[in-house]
Amino acid sequence: MVNLPAMFIALLITWLLMIGTTESARVNAILVVIKVTALSLFIALAIPVMQEENFIPFLPNGWYGTNGIGVLGPPLRSSSPMSVSMPSRPPPRKPRIRSAMCRSA
Repeated sequence: MVNLPAMFIALLITWLLMIGTTESARVNAILVVIKVTALSLFIALAIPVMQEENFIPFLPNGWYGTNGIGVLGPPLRSSSPMSVSMPSRPPPRKPRIRSAMCRSA
């Protein structure tokens, strides 16, 4: 004995989900093309009017003067789920290794 109404409803819902996924993928692809085109156009129009003087103090101390820990360290520590539930627990090993690599650069 097969429950035909339930099978029909399940197939209908599956079909609607497939259509939705296909439409979503199509819209996403169109939006990606628009964004890449806009970014490429911006770069193509900005390069000719760029002035080198504006980039002179970009890295006055070279790469040695940059400190990535200000970017990578605190957000990783404060947003990890274990640090929220147990603030006294040390941070996981991978973020600490990444922070040490940023400090040594």
